Amino acid sequence: MRRSFNKRLALKISIPILIAFLAITVWADVRADFIIGKLNQCLTAYINQRTGFDVSIDEIEGGVYRDLQLMGVKLVGSDKKSIATAKGLTLRCRLWDVLFKKSRFGTEPVEFDFQDGQVFYIEWSDRPLFKKLKGFLKLTGDSLKCEGLKGEAGEVDFELTGNLNELYKEPFIDADLGLSWRDIKVSSHFEGSKDDLSLNGKLSLSQGEAIDFSGKCTVVGKVLNIEELDFNRDGVSWKIEGGIDLERRVCDVRIHPTKGVVGIRAEFSPLGNYTITTKVRHCEVGGVDILGDLEVEGDIHIEKGSLKEFSATCSVVNPIVDYKPIKETTFDISASGGTLYLDKLQFGDDISAAGSASLSEPYDIILQVDLHSRDLNSLFSFVKKDLNNSGGDLISGSMEGKLILKGPAVSPQLTGALVLREGNIGEMDFDSMNVELKGKGPLIEIADSRINRQNGCLFMDGEFDLRKLRQGDAFDDIKITADQNAIIWKGWDISKDRSEKKLSLKKDIDKEFEVSFKTSMSDKEAIYDSEGEPEDGDDSRFELMYEIKKGDKFKVQLEEDDEFVGLEHKMQF
Repeated sequence: MRRSFNKRLALKISIPILIAFLAITVWADVRADFIIGKLNQCLTAYINQRTGFDVSIDEIEGGVYRDLQLMGVKLVGSDKKSIATAKGLTLRCRLWDVLFKKSRFGTEPVEFDFQDGQVFYIEWSDRPLFKKLKGFLKLTGDSLKCEGLKGEAGEVDFELTGNLNELYKEPFIDADLGLSWRDIKVSSHFEGSKDDLSLNGKLSLSQGEAIDFSGKCTVVGKVLNIEELDFNRDGVSWKIEGGIDLERRVCDVRIHPTKGVVGIRAEFSPLGNYTITTKVRHCEVGGVDILGDLEVEGDIHIEKGSLKEFSATCSVVNPIVDYKPIKETTFDISASGGTLYLDKLQFGDDISAAGSASLSEPYDIILQVDLHSRDLNSLFSFVKKDLNNSGGDLISGSMEGKLILKGPAVSPQLTGALVLREGNIGEMDFDSMNVELKGKGPLIEIADSRINRQNGCLFMDGEFDLRKLRQGDAFDDIKITADQNAIIWKGWDISKDRSEKKLSLKKDIDKEFEVSFKTSMSDKEAIYDSEGEPEDGDDSRFELMYEIKKGDKFKVQLEEDDEFVGLEHKMQF
């Protein structure tokens, strides 16, 4: 009897509670628009009070059991300029929480949940600054917590995790940021306040190469000061320091490689004009000391956040390579419609070029180079001389020709034809030289090429390596062919006597010591006896000569059945 009474009492109590709950739910749902409107006012007032930014929210969607969706959020700075807009944000807060938990912004967490596909826009752009946002932000009092916030910024993927504390006093950040673009990845850690912010991380390049970096910077107003940013790659380090003034649109940094310094100053005007000055002071590139200035000035046109076009006039001023002045270079570059253009390139009076390159994969290029040098020795003045300790130049004479580079940027094909006149390459002189070139990358193949000399004609083929040009051994694998005889040219002076059908080879070991070899040239094969020795008639001769002083030479001469050791003295009458 008592148990039955308890059941009836519980039923009488629960039914009114259920009815009240349903009534409140229905009322809250019916009055949702009113409650959401009040919530909109509270939320925008709270953000304005805490940050100084004006916020407008076009619409808040949600219900008793559904998270609130903030639609059309616009952030406006104290200067009344729009900073950013977001098409949609999810606020982890429901009407039920507002009604029964009595949530008050500033005491209860404000949680934003970014769902895949949401975007974040900069006001002046019709392209999203961030897209495919996914992750979690939690604002509690003066602390902002970020967990696994992922997305895309342009073509760069990013992931951010960390905390920003003391938002309204001296913000302190402790966060990890990862960036990736194609085969390039950056992992970094930031820690500190705007007065003392430290960072460190790793830059991973394609093919497994990695660069470690660490440094410190400060923020004063709208100026970012890079006090010290060190990079290290396989024990080789360099440093960057300087500042970026966002308000004045000025960047002034200095790069300290292992040797020398590079200073870069860039200034941008609100109208789109810019100037960039780069000063290189005794930097070593590939073992070559570089000194000079690069001056750039031009215009840049940005429309709705996208680069539409830009142009620049560039000048390389007072260039010095390995402490030897070389000729100045000027050229124009521009970009529009997804293509980069090079025009009016002039290297002194010797080289002119023009071409274009696609700004999308596979980055096809086409470049035509016209050569018209009257003095090759001056053109290649920076190349190592004294190849065989003889004090000679690597190359001299005049040159006319055309080179065409075409194909994907990673492996373009080279074709070209050159005509050289009255000069020398290494220790071999020539009256004229016709060279046909083709190749890929730094390896250039020579085919169907001819060397005309006063005492004969030689044919040349093989390949040379541009990477060895400065060291002077770029032509070591070139073959010089005369009739049926071929040698590898490494500084040998080759001559042919048509009347006597003899081929002479001579090489200067240094200024005083000379080696020469002379042999008969015949279309017939040599006849050997049973001992394996050539029969009579072979007049090959080997000769060593040492210059004691000017006009006096010590000579050793070996022939088939003759040997000679003597002193040669020359006199002029």
